[in-house]
Parts: sequence; C-alpha cells; structure tokens
Amino acid sequence: MKIYQSLQDYNNVAKIGDIIALGGNGYIDGLKVTSKNDCFTVKKINGADKFVSFAKYKGRKLYTVAMNQQVGVIEKKVYSNLPIYG
Repeated sequence: MKIYQSLQDYNNVAKIGDIIALGGNGYIDGLKVTSKNDCFTVKKINGADKFVSFAKYKGRKLYTVAMNQQVGVIEKKVYSNLPIYG
C-alpha cells in the first residue's frame, strides 16, 4: 500500500478507479484496513483544484473530503483478497 501523508499530496497523483483508505485524525489515529468496507473507490476528480470524490464499497453516494488525513492507495490484488466486513 502506497501511503500519502495528506489528501493534498494524494490529489496530485489521483486517478479515477484508485482504491483508497483514509487514516484517522482523532482518538484512533493511523491507517487501518481490515476489510473492503474500510475502502473507498475514486469516482471523480473535480476541476483544477483536483479535489477527489469517492464512494464507499458498493456505495453510490459520493464524498469529497478536504481534510489533512493520511491516504493509502491499495493494490487491486490486495483489495480482492480482503473480506467484505472485518
């Protein structure tokens, strides 16, 4: 898994179809991926500022987050071996 320290760092290299996981910025910090339900798929890259919109596993609702949190890009082979729920 390739880890970026912030969404701003990831926005520069984001590609539609990337599978990502977001790290926490609270009591439970760090990037933890135990299931497909922890992952998001990049669906859209918005305009010149390149904000990334993504959807949860099998989700249709798009989220756009501009927080400064860790982003991990997960390889498709690793993702396919993850259980649906952790």
